[in-house]
Amino acid sequence: MAFDNPTNHKRVTKIIEILDLIESSRVSNKASVSEMDAILKPLMERLGTTPAAAVTPSEAPVGKIYAMAPHPWSTIKQCVKKATMKDLMVAQAQIMTRIDEYIYDTENSKKV
Repeated sequence: MAFDNPTNHKRVTKIIEILDLIESSRVSNKASVSEMDAILKPLMERLGTTPAAAVTPSEAPVGKIYAMAPHPWSTIKQCVKKATMKDLMVAQAQIMTRIDEYIYDTENSKKV
């Protein structure tokens, strides 16, 4: 069985979802990025990288407090810039499949 398979992709998706929950917790608890980095340090060392927040303090709107974590679009943009062409094509296929499923479900719900 190949390593690049749906099971491993689902595992990565779960990891990203968990990281989003940690980021949301950081925001709701008004913790600093460095506090989150300290919690994530063992994970980052395992991955061989340095921590990076979804939104850096310079990107956050001034004077606005979020009840939820900001949307991680900046992280997605960073990933798109750094991803290999193969990874980009896999991501595009997954996005198009999701859009197709949404259209199919929308059209079928109107017929009922």
